[in-house]
Amino acid sequence: MAEEKIAIKDIKGLELRCNTCNLSLAYELSTQQTFISECPNCGAEWMPQQLNVDGIRGLKQIFKMLGNAQGAKLSLTYEKEQ
Repeated sequence: MAEEKIAIKDIKGLELRCNTCNLSLAYELSTQQTFISECPNCGAEWMPQQLNVDGIRGLKQIFKMLGNAQGAKLSLTYEKEQ
């Protein structure tokens, strides 16, 4: 897989894709208040409920704080799916 980079300030949302049925849901971080912890299509658990609420709230805060950094350009490195 090819390694890619995206500037932290350019991250606008998250996409969740079910490992069981392949359903995907996209959430815009600036407006989304809660996230579901299981697939609405097949019911497979995606993440524990407490991790869901606290984890996503923490991600939103981290991305916002890092996106406003002035002293350096911050990027997230990832492997692009093919």
